[in-house]
Amino acid sequence: MAYISKFKNDVAYSNTDINEVISAITGSGVLPLSPNDILANVAESGVTLADSRCAVTWANDDLSEINIGPGTVIMPDGSYIIISDEILSVPAKTKHYVYILNDIIHQNIPVCSSSLPDSTQSYVLLAEVENGEITDKRTLAKSKIADYGTRPVVNTTLSWVGAGKVAAGSVIASVDIGTAYSTAIITDESKSFVGIYNLDTGVFDFSFLDGFKTLGSGFASISTPYGTLTPKFINGALNITVGQSYTYTSSVIYTLKLTLF
Repeated sequence: MAYISKFKNDVAYSNTDINEVISAITGSGVLPLSPNDILANVAESGVTLADSRCAVTWANDDLSEINIGPGTVIMPDGSYIIISDEILSVPAKTKHYVYILNDIIHQNIPVCSSSLPDSTQSYVLLAEVENGEITDKRTLAKSKIADYGTRPVVNTTLSWVGAGKVAAGSVIASVDIGTAYSTAIITDESKSFVGIYNLDTGVFDFSFLDGFKTLGSGFASISTPYGTLTPKFINGALNITVGQSYTYTSSVIYTLKLTLF
């Protein structure tokens, strides 16, 4: 077999087995005791990591066999299967489903079948095969416990040296945050303002100032103690620009905190 099924109910495992997968998907913290409970509580079922992990491809030229590529699949109960390269036969040209099955009898086994399991069985679908075509159906295993405070946080400092004037439209800070996120909660150190900025639409879904004055939604800029600032997300970078000309009388160091979702 080109796969290893782990955390099965009738098999004993060492702390090395448990530590290996837990350390790959979460940091330290308080979690349930059971290995399956830990995985089931910190990660949705699905394929771990991205790109070609557990991708289904043809294994031969006559399209009678498929190959499940290397990777790890976490099941809904927290058990998991490590696949190296598993080859399964496709007995007919009719529609077939490639999935990992986990029930009382079959604990985490690769299957290629003309039907999906019934509602009493647990499975993770990888692909559909029909008329020589493979349709990718993999689901990426995602964290269940990530929340505000556990998301990536980026700080950027805006500085003015001496007295002077900043012209409207000037870029005073630029933060490279990549393209994996759709929302940034923007606050400053004193929490004098909070803005939920939508990276896709370029406007604030919600914002308020000083914890009292609600500014509402749909704004492209937000007022701060140091003038109006306008975030602009372009090619993975969040640029902070001055929304209007602002004159300052002394040096300023102003830090923004971006929590990414």
